Amino acid sequence: MLQPLETPLRESVALVRSQLWHKRQGPSWVGHLASSPLATATAVSALAVYHAGAESSRQSPAFQIPEPDAGLIRRGVAYLLRTQNPDGGWGDTQLSPSNIATTMLVYAALRLCPLVPCPEEVLQRAEQYIRQRGFVEGVRARYGKDRTFAVPILTNAALAQLVPWSQVDPLPFEAAWFPQRWYRFLRLPVVSYAVPALVAIGQAKFHHDPPRNPLLRLVRRWAQEPTLRVLSKMQPPGGGFLEAVPLSAFVSMSLASMGLRRHPVVEKALGFLRRLARPDGSWPIDTNLATWNTTLSLVAWYPGPREEAPTVKLLELSHSKSEELQQELEAVVHWVLKCQWKQEHPYTGSAPGGWAWTDLSGGVPDADDTSGALLALGRWVQGGWIRGELRQAVE
Repeated sequence: MLQPLETPLRESVALVRSQLWHKRQGPSWVGHLASSPLATATAVSALAVYHAGAESSRQSPAFQIPEPDAGLIRRGVAYLLRTQNPDGGWGDTQLSPSNIATTMLVYAALRLCPLVPCPEEVLQRAEQYIRQRGFVEGVRARYGKDRTFAVPILTNAALAQLVPWSQVDPLPFEAAWFPQRWYRFLRLPVVSYAVPALVAIGQAKFHHDPPRNPLLRLVRRWAQEPTLRVLSKMQPPGGGFLEAVPLSAFVSMSLASMGLRRHPVVEKALGFLRRLARPDGSWPIDTNLATWNTTLSLVAWYPGPREEAPTVKLLELSHSKSEELQQELEAVVHWVLKCQWKQEHPYTGSAPGGWAWTDLSGGVPDADDTSGALLALGRWVQGGWIRGELRQAVE
């Protein structure tokens, strides 16, 4: 027997499940990622560098930017001006506290863009925030020994002539020339999913500030074309590396600054950025987290061990016919199954069997999203739904 207090709680859970069910977009829960000053700044910088070329800076002569990119930049800068925090900095979203990394990226974007007059007060407050938090050393301290984020941020700053190229750490982009299975032994200074940044930013550093060692210069010159081919093979069909705006922007601005504006990688990455621009001038960090959202929703939606199995009584708030509901649920579970990578991933070389955070081509299988999928599918294995195919995927 249910205790009296448990009945309204169970009814509330059923109501929330019903509301959650109707938030689906097709067979999955796609969601809507927050707009991000960080992502917006990198996209604006990438478009500005692309049109200005290698010598872009706030001090250089004004250059013409055609529509629709000019409109994207104008709206992007207007969004950044609206989202400055009272302390002079910017956060990862417009509701986030300020941090040195995002503020450096926004400041660089504002300095790179000649299209929109930027109030001097905004720049002064941003510069004051950056200097109070250590400027270049503040960025390095934020990330420690990992160069995955610090070097791209400082590269963006160097392109805006906020710091000299000597302040940007070199990246051994020639390491990408080796077979992918060797990466784990090479002790790369960036994480495996940031190899596109390793190649593009490493080449930009080499182009703008080549090493003094003649042998190293020769090796890196030889490695440029082969590693660009590696980069091209890693780029997903949609053009967005990891489906992420910042990484795609860093790659495109780095190559464009070297005079490779027409390189296919740059063109495809910029196409990705243009598609993700929002009407209010902002960009999200990533395209979506559809797989992650869907597996979380399945865990939340399936009844717990003390509840009845899916019946018309439990689900009457969602559907009048249990047969229809079962078909739709099976469509959701099959959608999750289709998101599983059945072969070695071409980007990271990860083994078959994992899930990424999205069903889009730029997603990469990883541990947390695979765990989320297993938690979700495990519920349905226990419930006896779609046993054969589902069990095989889980195993």
